[in-house]
Amino acid sequence: NEVPKWMNNGDTTRIFWSENHMIMYMSTSYLMLEHFNSTKDPNVRERLLWYLNTHIKYGYYEFFSHTYLPYSLAGLLNLYDFSIDPEIKHLSGQAATRLLNDMVLATNSKGGFFPVSGRSFTSKYIEAFGANHQSVLAVLTGKGARGSRVSTGETFLACSTLNVSSIIAAYSDTVSTTLVIGHKPDDFDEIFGDLSDKYDQQAMKFSMGCYFHPACAADTFDFAKHFELFSHDNFKMAKSVSWMPSGIATPVSHVIAALGSSSLLSANMPICKYKSVMISSLDDYFKGYSGHQNWPWMATTGTSSVFTATGEITGDWTDRSKQSHTHFPYIKQKQNVLLLMYQPNRDLKFLGISDLDVGLYWPEEEFNETAAGSGWLFGKEDDGYVAVRPACSDTIGNVVRCSADRQIWACVVGHKDLHGGFENFTRIVQSSMFEDNVDGRCMSGKIEVDGQLIELEWCKEIGPLVTTIIVFGIYLIMQCTCCFICCRGQRRVWKMFCRNTTTTCRKMTGKVDEMKHLDSKPSI
Repeated sequence: NEVPKWMNNGDTTRIFWSENHMIMYMSTSYLMLEHFNSTKDPNVRERLLWYLNTHIKYGYYEFFSHTYLPYSLAGLLNLYDFSIDPEIKHLSGQAATRLLNDMVLATNSKGGFFPVSGRSFTSKYIEAFGANHQSVLAVLTGKGARGSRVSTGETFLACSTLNVSSIIAAYSDTVSTTLVIGHKPDDFDEIFGDLSDKYDQQAMKFSMGCYFHPACAADTFDFAKHFELFSHDNFKMAKSVSWMPSGIATPVSHVIAALGSSSLLSANMPICKYKSVMISSLDDYFKGYSGHQNWPWMATTGTSSVFTATGEITGDWTDRSKQSHTHFPYIKQKQNVLLLMYQPNRDLKFLGISDLDVGLYWPEEEFNETAAGSGWLFGKEDDGYVAVRPACSDTIGNVVRCSADRQIWACVVGHKDLHGGFENFTRIVQSSMFEDNVDGRCMSGKIEVDGQLIELEWCKEIGPLVTTIIVFGIYLIMQCTCCFICCRGQRRVWKMFCRNTTTTCRKMTGKVDEMKHLDSKPSI
């Protein structure tokens, strides 16, 4: 009981506010309260009920997270198997079922789990089999391979009394849907208002990535000040401005929105799966803004993944920072066809983000067969096919890397059952209609293939930071012009430092009138 399980002042070593951390801490705290009447957290039941009900209804903010969902599952099963509170036990079972159903939805017939994700790492897409999440799915569905050693996630699942028969029965080789996860800032008051403590409310907002989004920035500052967290790794980037009043954080967050807004985990995800192949994307998700651990689109042919990422491009895809995307694309998906555009927000360079290249992860050595033609790259893995049309043909090592400020890409997946042989699939895609125009204020793209038509347009946007700089510049020019006009008629006024209003300027002009008898230059 000496180990803290919720927020406490000056604790810079623990993280209580991420979605997976909080359910592990809360489940432990609540079970200690039930079985030993021992806890230092009087609000734990209220928070637990909120957490369970919210995630049953809205899904998991760390959606499709290869890394973190197994840990959330552990906390939920801990409650389900050991809680003596009927309501908590029932809700934790429902919440665990929702989590596993979402994972199974995005699992292909080979046991591969390659969907888009709210929080994940590159390695989970290129070295997936044997990882914790993959072992959980192998135990649950019997598809794919477990790792060489027992993982924490599969241990909790295998030892749990949770009945998973309905989850297994719900598995389908064919999926065509749009999954909606999370909720919008407009709904925050209603959703988080069920919590009585304002700091509990903000911790739950953190769990959906709402740190420096304008809807949360002021509360984030207040939270960090209250619990003395500016030396914590999650908040130390704001330590130099920790002296500011919390209220200033909101306008500042609007100005740097291109950097801080996109950590918010709420998305609409089109998913198209047929046996071993799948393609998924984040629909209109913070386009042009800097990303974090989010993955905006993903395709798979079974056991291999295909995707693009932005930032510094090297030949080693495992050597990437947690920020896997320096800017997000604008995406439109219809069934098995996807069109995407890249155009980094103009504020990013002012905010210190300069690596804006787009790279393609194309695991050629993992395909049985490859081809190229009419601007397309093709890959075949057993009965699954994928085609990508890059915005350029430039490479660094064996990686396609495009550096243009504006780019248009496309991707199509196919299967032997639907498209015949690989050669026929390549013929279908190469005969498609593809148009792209990156000139002018608005770039536009269009693709018509395999019975799907997608059109997309994206106009240049002036970011809030650049807008602020322009507005401030105009303000200064107007002030100086005002001072010049009202003072130009006065005798021998050589300089005027313009920083006040017209009224002040006129008062200063009056001072000049009083000094007209002087032969020397008046000093103002």
